[in-house]
Amino acid sequence: SADIYKALAARGPVRRIARGVDDLQDLDELAHTLPHLREVIAFVRSQILLARANLTGLYIPPILLAGDPGVGKTHFAQELAGVLGLPVHLQSMDTDVSNAAFLGSDKKWGNSQMGVLFELIGLGDYANPMVILDELDKASRHNSGGMATQSLHSLLEPVSARTVRDVSLEMEFDASRVIWLATANEPERIAAPLRSRFKQFWIEQPQAADAIQMAQAMVKRLVPELAPDQFKVPGRSFVVQLAHLSAREIRQVLREAIGKAVVNGRRHLEPGDLPAELH
Repeated sequence: SADIYKALAARGPVRRIARGVDDLQDLDELAHTLPHLREVIAFVRSQILLARANLTGLYIPPILLAGDPGVGKTHFAQELAGVLGLPVHLQSMDTDVSNAAFLGSDKKWGNSQMGVLFELIGLGDYANPMVILDELDKASRHNSGGMATQSLHSLLEPVSARTVRDVSLEMEFDASRVIWLATANEPERIAAPLRSRFKQFWIEQPQAADAIQMAQAMVKRLVPELAPDQFKVPGRSFVVQLAHLSAREIRQVLREAIGKAVVNGRRHLEPGDLPAELH
């Protein structure tokens, strides 16, 4: 539309490249929060240092996090984007996703709209946003999943991604700096040519000490987010009861528990605020 072209004209043709963390201690903190993902964080650190040495701006090759449900893959991807200061888009691949999701839909359709990549880059501030492909292994189960993953073959290659075209706007742009991070429970379901484009990590369930450490860090971060001011962060004995839960479940349980505390006029959590099955 005319509004989009006006916005593009005002922004000009150049986008900034996010530097990533200025202080690598932020990555140390992330590794402390998610100790079972240290290997992935070490890889990210190496790519940040390489980009600095080459003076090329932040670029991280596509990463595939594979592992059983509940090990914190998607949670980690979102946390990493926050640490790096990157705009992020979470694309669920377990639904009927088509090529249009990334590169726009044809103008012949009445509901034609731009793809997420142009929205992130063309109308955004940065050339290197993060796109999370959540549950990529499930894309092939849907009729259009093949189309969506087919477009990824070129989008994940920096050379071919330098000139991609949004079908809706009929405009070419550079998507070669996009940072792709995919998750999968069963990576063998992803076609080999596509899987080969990723640096793959298998994420194990955190062991007891790591699980408690992860839960403790999550509770410390989530309580100020979910609770009213001056709400006390619970201690280790409370956190231990959450340690076997996934990141998603910890958030859900914590929100419910804080709600019960507030209803009872408290600014702290008690064991009775947790669901009965966790006592």
